[in-house]
Amino acid sequence: MRKLAQLSLLLIFVALVAAGTCLLTRYLVPVVSFRSPQDAHLWVHKQLHLTSEQEEAIEPIERRYAERRAELAKAIRGANAELAAIMLEDKEDSPRVNAAIEKTHSLQGELQMATIAHVFEMKAMLTPEQGNKLLELTAAALRSETDDNH
Repeated sequence: MRKLAQLSLLLIFVALVAAGTCLLTRYLVPVVSFRSPQDAHLWVHKQLHLTSEQEEAIEPIERRYAERRAELAKAIRGANAELAAIMLEDKEDSPRVNAAIEKTHSLQGELQMATIAHVFEMKAMLTPEQGNKLLELTAAALRSETDDNH
């Protein structure tokens, strides 16, 4: 009986520590959200303290990425519209619905790959400290998206 009481106290303690950690993380770690990719872009550049030479070197990289991101975002919107139309036509989970979902997921994956490639292409133009900061900011953004979606 004594072991059961000890085990219960241990589980309560673990639960309290976990809850406390969640609360501290939620209220002490700043959450940054942006209205647009451009806002995020400007914020990252401020965080990295880029020199004017770095800004100039990164500008073509940013332009290419912005074009690719816009192209993929348009394709994702189109794929979602197709999915919506197919759902209304088929009115059930069908092979066409699943194919449309796969198309959307594929495009979303392409966007994520393009974004990560962009980060590493930018990193090559930065000092080691700035490159590490860029990776930390990117990792934090990825974790934030995961936390927001679950």
